[in-house]
Amino acid sequence: MDRRAKLLSQPTMAEFFLTSASLRYGKTAYITKDDKGRFKIHTTYAQLMDRAYRFASALLDDNYQTGDIMAIMSNPAVEFAVADIGATMIGCVTGGIYVTDGPELLEYKLNHLEARVFVIENVSIHGRPQLDKLLSIPRENLPHLDRIVVYGPCDPAADSRIVPLEDYIGNAGPVARVSDRLYQVAPEMPLVIIYSSGTEGRPRGAILTHHNLMSAVRQAESRSETEENRRYMDFLPPAHVFGYMMRRSIEGLGATTYISHRDTLADDLPAVAPHIIAGVPKFFMALADRIRSRVSAMNISIDSLEDFQKQLILRAAGLHECQIAISGSAAIPDETVLFFKDKLGFRIDQAYGVTETSPGITVNTRDEWKLGTVGRTFHGVDVAIFDENMNELPPDCEGEIGVSGDNVFLGYFKDEDRTRQVVCKVGGRRWYLTGDLGMLDEEGYLRITDRKDDMLVPTSGENVSSASIENKLALHSRYAGYAVPYGTGRPHITAVVWTDETRHENILEDARAAGVDSDDIAAIQRTPEFRALLEQDLRRALETGDFTGHERPRAFLYLASPGEEEVTSTLKARKKFVRRKYAAQLDALYTSGAFLEIIG
Repeated sequence: MDRRAKLLSQPTMAEFFLTSASLRYGKTAYITKDDKGRFKIHTTYAQLMDRAYRFASALLDDNYQTGDIMAIMSNPAVEFAVADIGATMIGCVTGGIYVTDGPELLEYKLNHLEARVFVIENVSIHGRPQLDKLLSIPRENLPHLDRIVVYGPCDPAADSRIVPLEDYIGNAGPVARVSDRLYQVAPEMPLVIIYSSGTEGRPRGAILTHHNLMSAVRQAESRSETEENRRYMDFLPPAHVFGYMMRRSIEGLGATTYISHRDTLADDLPAVAPHIIAGVPKFFMALADRIRSRVSAMNISIDSLEDFQKQLILRAAGLHECQIAISGSAAIPDETVLFFKDKLGFRIDQAYGVTETSPGITVNTRDEWKLGTVGRTFHGVDVAIFDENMNELPPDCEGEIGVSGDNVFLGYFKDEDRTRQVVCKVGGRRWYLTGDLGMLDEEGYLRITDRKDDMLVPTSGENVSSASIENKLALHSRYAGYAVPYGTGRPHITAVVWTDETRHENILEDARAAGVDSDDIAAIQRTPEFRALLEQDLRRALETGDFTGHERPRAFLYLASPGEEEVTSTLKARKKFVRRKYAAQLDALYTSGAFLEIIG
């Protein structure tokens, strides 16, 4: 049996990692930045394994039993890996919490998980240290929490529950006892609880088992092999299923992970030149915009680049050695995929998956690729399209996407009613109903058309695709990074729009040309000059976006200062929340007759 086959044959994620670490003992697992921002700090597989063993032993000191849950809130970090692997080794469960979660959501998740140990990276998010956010919650509101394990600066005197991570693992008991628990871990045991990103109200925690994740790793490897000694750039939220699965796969298959952050990614990519990149669509869209701007500044036509010029552009962007580029978490516009493919000869593999399927369902690869689809199923995964009566539909008929396979989750944590609503038996097989609408073509390629519960129905009676409007505005507006259409029960469609960091360069450039002498995005958005630019931009987007008559928004509400809760940690708009929050202002547009209102 060769090395790869040996790794992929492991029954649990704990044994997957430990087998990999034993095979690559002295090799580098992670590279992080030093105080000067250079990728200089190396963590070997041996060091990672040693620290994970000691973390597992510390959990045993805290009387953690098989199935108990350890919560963790962190950016991508070696310390996340230490805690997550350590919990895995003794049959405990990792409960991931997003660093962008506010105190209310943090309190809910900690109590929902009943976590006695909470590992937290004490970084500042929006100017507020994470530990301050946690300690703002009254102690009596977190009755289960006994231990707060912190990495990053902290003052243990601030709360008797606080202990620095290095002290926690440094004072742990003998690690030999970890092995006794390690081999009691079975494939069907829960591995991690992944919360949905919360686009539709209070998030649910999906329970993924060791078997689920191992099957996902095998499925991904069947379509795109990850070679050893390759560089992976990690900047995805580790509490998200896409980031979690990618990190565990890379650890197990022997590549080296470089820890980055989306705020520094533009500089980190050229410095590392990774072989593997996984990102959400907004990452690739922003990268495309950055490349267009640079090429335009050089007075070169993007449509007539020579091969050597394409290579220089890819090198400047840090993509020249990239062998696998995966877009996931949401649909990437065809135009973005075609820009990289046709203009630069760079292929992006679009994957489709959801938290409940660990996450992979389908993927477009270099060898099997069809524009406008999310590809064919991973090996071992079956997809069917069902009507409302759970009858399987033939090719090219739209219905709800169902998934069956070893990757389908165990169920929602403490929510059997919701689990029964989305998991059912059809033809003797267990199917998960995704809530996405789509169709399969004759060749087995899957096309996603919308969310089942996100169709807008104005009083005219037509079903209007929210996703279609969002995608057209995102592609044709220079300023609107987010769009949330509105209009069910109303005479026509309106929309809430706001910018994001991928559009800031456009705003600055156009504002300067209009005579606005400022580099402050917030200040620019409140000027009359920007209002005129924004109205012109939105009208142009409506003209060039090929909107059908009933889906064309007739008015816009623009948020100059959106709150933190409008967007998930994976950069998706919380549409139901936004519609509820701004319902009064949106309804006022129907009576005022205004084309554009700016608030905030």
